[in-house]
Amino acid sequence: MDIYDEKFVENLFNRMSKTYGTANYLSSFGFTERWRKQCIREIDWNLEIEKGFDLMSGMGETWDLIDKESKQNHQLIGVDISPAMNIKANERINKYHSLEISIREENVLHNDIDSNSSDYIVSTFGLKTFSDEKLKILAKEVNRILKINGQFAFVEISKPKNKLFIIPYMFYLKFLIPLIGKVFMEIQWIIECWEFIAKNLWTAKNSKST
Repeated sequence: MDIYDEKFVENLFNRMSKTYGTANYLSSFGFTERWRKQCIREIDWNLEIEKGFDLMSGMGETWDLIDKESKQNHQLIGVDISPAMNIKANERINKYHSLEISIREENVLHNDIDSNSSDYIVSTFGLKTFSDEKLKILAKEVNRILKINGQFAFVEISKPKNKLFIIPYMFYLKFLIPLIGKVFMEIQWIIECWEFIAKNLWTAKNSKST
C-alpha cells in the first residue's frame, strides 16, 4: 500500500471526516490547537493582504484563527482533495467577519491556481500526506503561487530530535493513539490514521526551508 497515493489519501480523509477534529484534539491532548495558533501567528498580519490560501485545508480548522489575527478583510481560498472534508468546511464558511472564503476541491500538486496570486499561504498538518518527492513539487507550487515577498507558514508533527524522546514518542504513536481511537472513535479509521502517521514518521528526515 502506497500511503502517499492520491486516492488512498482522499479515501482516508473521507472516512475520517466525521470525527477528525475530535480525534486530533484528544490524541494530541489539545496541542494541535496550540500549534495551529503558533503557525498562523507566523504570518505578519500588519502587511497589506488581499488574498491567502489554506492548503490541505481539511475542515477549515485554521479559519477562526485567521479571522481573529487578520487586520483587514481579504479573500481566503481553502484547497483540499477530500470531498467529505470540504463538505464539513463549507458548513463554517459564513461564520467569519473579515474573510471571504471559497473552497477548491483539487490536489494542490496539480492545481489551476494563478501564479503570483497570493499574499500568504498556510497549511497545518497536511505535509505528512506527501512523500519527499511530492514535497519538492509542493515547494515549487508554493513558490509559484506566492506574490513577490509573499509569506508562508506550515506546521507538521515530526520525530523528536532528542533521542531520549524518540522511544516514548513512538510508544505514544503505536499504543496510546490506537487506544484513544478504540475508546472514543471509530476503530477502523483511527487505526488507518495511526498507520499513516507512524509509517511517515519512521521514515521522516530532518529538513529546513530556505
